[in-house]
Amino acid sequence: MRILGFLSTLLVMQCTSPEANTGSSASYFDVTSFTQNLIEQQFQRGASVVKTTNVNGVIEERLISDTDSLFWVTELTPLLNADINKPSLKEAYLVEIEVEEVNSNLLKTIYSAQPSLKSKVKLIEIKYLGKPEEVRQIFAVMQTDNPVYSTHQSIHIWINNQEGKLIIDSLKIEGFNKTVLLDSMVYSSTINLSSG
Repeated sequence: MRILGFLSTLLVMQCTSPEANTGSSASYFDVTSFTQNLIEQQFQRGASVVKTTNVNGVIEERLISDTDSLFWVTELTPLLNADINKPSLKEAYLVEIEVEEVNSNLLKTIYSAQPSLKSKVKLIEIKYLGKPEEVRQIFAVMQTDNPVYSTHQSIHIWINNQEGKLIIDSLKIEGFNKTVLLDSMVYSSTINLSSG
């Protein structure tokens, strides 16, 4: 029953995703497919995690046992929203490849939005071990500004590969929302594998 629910969730995500990848030769890193694969593999593991949230200084920590597909879809939605592999964004990002990560053995590919671009995704860094398919970290920055509200969000995910299986070691999301006539919200959410 859980498997059926997971497959239904993925189907809905694929059907409702705007401007899906068309396989253009100028395509960028496929954030959507990678994230969906992450969701499936975490769901299959059903790992326990510790989630810590901080909203305007109010901190809450809780242990979540046997995480399911709904949990991971919810937590990784910000990463799904960072997809830049769309026809409308073709050639919209400056791409740097094989950039050495400071104080690390990782290399990274950097996608930086050009100044004239109105996309909310401003930056994506795909960090990998040796070859691009061995992804170990993803860092993304999204920002929206208009007369009514402004938002800023960063996503940082650490991934391990154990015997060909992708395992999320840690996920951190930080940001703020500011809307005219309303109080600002500053928040963060951190998920770590439980050691228990």
